[in-house]
Amino acid sequence: MKLDKLKEIVLLLIAIILSAFIIKYLKIFSYLKLILGILVPLFVGFIYAWLLDPLITKLSKGHKRNFICIALFLFIVLVISLFFYLLIPTIYKEISELGEILPSFFNILQRKITDLGLSSYLDRVLNFLLDNIPLYLVNIVKVLFKYLGVTLVGLILGLYMSMDYEVIIEGLNKMVPSKYQCVFTNLTKDVSTEVRKCVNGTLFIAFWVFVMDTILFMIVGLDASLLLGILCGITDLIPYIGPYIGGILAVCVGFTESKMMGIVTIVICVLVQSIENYVLQPIVMSKKMKIRPIIILIGLLLFGNLFGIIGMILATPIIAIIKVSLEHLKLAINKCKE
Repeated sequence: MKLDKLKEIVLLLIAIILSAFIIKYLKIFSYLKLILGILVPLFVGFIYAWLLDPLITKLSKGHKRNFICIALFLFIVLVISLFFYLLIPTIYKEISELGEILPSFFNILQRKITDLGLSSYLDRVLNFLLDNIPLYLVNIVKVLFKYLGVTLVGLILGLYMSMDYEVIIEGLNKMVPSKYQCVFTNLTKDVSTEVRKCVNGTLFIAFWVFVMDTILFMIVGLDASLLLGILCGITDLIPYIGPYIGGILAVCVGFTESKMMGIVTIVICVLVQSIENYVLQPIVMSKKMKIRPIIILIGLLLFGNLFGIIGMILATPIIAIIKVSLEHLKLAINKCKE
């Protein structure tokens, strides 16, 4: 029994490695990036409909599906609106506070660099930043407004897609030759379920990090605690290196207040990250995906090295797809043997 389990793990690892190199060789991510750049609203709409379909299906029993879709959409819009209405003033205030803190942080950094005899390099970096920051800020604002509009259009498309989700999936299944339809339908259904579990688990963990960091930052009195908590939650979506990106910024802000605040901030970040890595991640992901943590870690390292941050974000869903595909292949082989 143990030998069979070991064979399954080895086979899954081989499949993950082969898939990674095939994706790299065929430049699939490049083509996906090009397609998504053109069809972003459609993609956002489909993701919305796909994520909410189980909930809509459950709620629509005994009710009209269209009514449930519209009610749920309006509820989500209301929650998002309330979130921005209540938090934007606080976030704006904290950004202003952060703007007051940063000069003192840069002064401390400048003194340290000068003491090390690297002031000439600092001058070059500062000149580069001063020349390019205005352009970067303008581009960032343009991108934010662009993707905000795209997301809004995508959500509206998602409302209509959620109403006809079953029809869309049925239409996609009919594109497959009739003799393979049954196998294809079962495979896509299981893949969809596994990837949805992966996405839900990742979002849950990121939300937990945001809540815990924000609460603990507020308790110790760290400036811009809500803003820093949000950044920690968002960057946590990037596996492996993401938590350090948000944590480093929080620690820098902490040290601008005092050495003790900086040390306390480090303790908070390490504590929250340790609970996530050694408690939440294994429990949530192993229960949802039923994949050993070592396999997920190897997949993250492999896809991260080959495709960068995008590869790390997509690694876990791809591993889930490979796992389900291998299970269906095993069932098909067993049926052929019978």
